[in-house]
Amino acid sequence: SNDAHDAFVDALGEAAGIGGINALSDLRSERAGHRSPFQRASGGAVLDYAFSVHDPAATASEEPLQFHRLLMPAFDEQQKVVAVISVIIELSEWLRAERDKARLQAELLQSQKTEGLGLLAGSIAHDFNNLLVGMLGNVSLLLEELTETSPLRHLAHAIELAAQRAADVARQ
Repeated sequence: SNDAHDAFVDALGEAAGIGGINALSDLRSERAGHRSPFQRASGGAVLDYAFSVHDPAATASEEPLQFHRLLMPAFDEQQKVVAVISVIIELSEWLRAERDKARLQAELLQSQKTEGLGLLAGSIAHDFNNLLVGMLGNVSLLLEELTETSPLRHLAHAIELAAQRAADVARQ
């Protein structure tokens, strides 16, 4: 049993059995004013195309079944077309898997970007904290040199307080 053929037959009903596949293609082509794919293959052309079929048993929100078809003429010794070989592959699951794969790759890329930003932020915070340690050490030395009555002591305390707040922010 061919799963793609069975899915196709289930989607179209018994009309998709022998000749029904051609009837569907013929009907679509004739409505568009073209020779049907089967007629073109009967004339010696090789056709390779995709099409979709809505499963009548499916809900309105379900996606149509996706198929790929290859039509190849078979020739006799005089190069006369004696048959048309039709190969149909049901691609719905594969297409869904490809969409899921693309979505997961996008999510992974976003996760990697977020991780990269986190590492960059951590590195910047570390470097910034190292600068603040130097500032706090220098302010501490400055406060030891200033007398209690020095007018600069108030400014040194303001620098020390701002550097401590910045260190707290860097830790967060």
